[in-house]
Parts: sequence; structure tokens; C-alpha cells
Amino acid sequence: QDPQQKIALGELQPGQWYRLLEQLGLGGIVYTIATNSELRSSSENNLQFVLDQANAALFNKGHVGQIQSALEKYFGEAVTVSIEPGETAAETPARRQARLQQERQQAAVESIEADPLLQQLIARFDGELDRASITPLDP
Repeated sequence: QDPQQKIALGELQPGQWYRLLEQLGLGGIVYTIATNSELRSSSENNLQFVLDQANAALFNKGHVGQIQSALEKYFGEAVTVSIEPGETAAETPARRQARLQQERQQAAVESIEADPLLQQLIARFDGELDRASITPLDP
């Protein structure tokens, strides 16, 4: 699916939260709160989120209103939003991003280590690969 494809409120599933979040235009602390939140349920116009407990110190009730306003603008209709700090059961957008970044990093390291020309250079000059200097080229 196209990540920029508009999601209808009635079709919103918890697993789509990461895609929707990137289309809301949130910034700063409100974005941090949203990206560390799991969409626990979506029924009719009511969206319930659980904020990862590790980020609860950043949270205040004013953030709910800002996220609700962004969602109402996106969907073009009134929504009710609740956010409660707690234990997340699913992957938050922040955790998803961290996992994907780690996977890209691991793939980059494996690709470099498998390069036969690099292995020849290391052997010829008695070198050593600095794995910390390897970064993926993709965004």
C-alpha cells in the first residue's frame, strides 16, 4: 500500500497507526508522545491510545487535544481521543522505526562483510573492519 494513501476513519486499524501518524504533521513533544503511543482501539469516532510508560513523564493532558485536532483535520470529522500511560502490547511507531533502523544497519554490515574485494584488502594489508563506521545508504 502507498504510505501516503489516505486512511478512512471507519477503516483505521491499530497496525496502521504508524502510517497515519506520519501524515498528521505533528512536531516536537506532541510528535514524541504520538510516536510512542500504541493505538489500542478504534471504534466509530473513538480512538484509544496507550502511551509507552517510559515516556509518561513528558505527557500532559494538553497533548491529547493537539493530537485530537490533528486527527479531526485529517479525517474531516469529530473524533474523541484518549491517551493513558501504560504498558504497550504492540509495537509503537517509535519502536517500529528503531527496529527497521536496526535491520537496515545489520543488512549493511552483512553486505560489507560479504564483499570479496573488501575481504581481499583486509587480508592483504592485515586490516580490520570498523563495524561502527558502517551506515546504511537508504534513508
